[in-house]
Amino acid sequence: MLFDIDPNAILKQAEGRFDRRHGVGPVDWPHFDLLWLHGGGVQLRIGASAKQVTLVAPSGILIAPNTRFEGAAISGAAQASICHFTATGEMEEFRTAPPPDAPHLQAMVQRSLTLARRGTAMDRRLVLLRAILDGFHGDAASAGLPQSRVSLAWNMAAGRLDTMRGLPDVAALVDLSESGFRALHRKEFGTPAGRHLTSLRIRAAETMLATTGQTLAEIARAVGFADAASFSQAFSRFHKMTPGAYRRQSGLFA
Repeated sequence: MLFDIDPNAILKQAEGRFDRRHGVGPVDWPHFDLLWLHGGGVQLRIGASAKQVTLVAPSGILIAPNTRFEGAAISGAAQASICHFTATGEMEEFRTAPPPDAPHLQAMVQRSLTLARRGTAMDRRLVLLRAILDGFHGDAASAGLPQSRVSLAWNMAAGRLDTMRGLPDVAALVDLSESGFRALHRKEFGTPAGRHLTSLRIRAAETMLATTGQTLAEIARAVGFADAASFSQAFSRFHKMTPGAYRRQSGLFA
């Protein structure tokens, strides 16, 4: 995909949460929009024909300027990020990231969000954006693929993290043993399942830190940590900053 991106192309990057009360859109933006799903699943209606597209994390969709879209979480809640950017170039109404590339692209999206939070110079962020866009070389027909048992389990777990004590609980959602689930997850995503569960907890906590006034103990319980101390320790390892520092620098997803 060829885009001519200007030096100040990135207009906004943000993270947030979709649930049954707070959906996606309807919106019709004049710029390109990269919507990336970090946890859970969403169903979107896009374009003049209101084509239905289902995304299950990790996955993303690139939406062309002046394309109307709206939607909501499939169940529970979904963690997502957006990147608004300007560019010279044309494409169909939307394009999805090819599933085999999704874990690699998600790592770049997360790195890009980290750079944005740190206020890193735009030129470095643009290098990542161009690399991410290069990954959207599939077509719209790749949308709506059936979920695997692993993706379905993670989608369900994302909406009930407070009851997910560990991987056995996640695996049980789709009638798998812990060992079987670990093996299928690594085959599909190429990463340890335990790390993915921690990431889901941290992503959910990020949203609560940025959008609520709940205490660290309340957030810890809501996302499945035993207490505020274990939550703070895990969060600090993940982000290299404390939950309090993250809350002070975060803004609402809108």
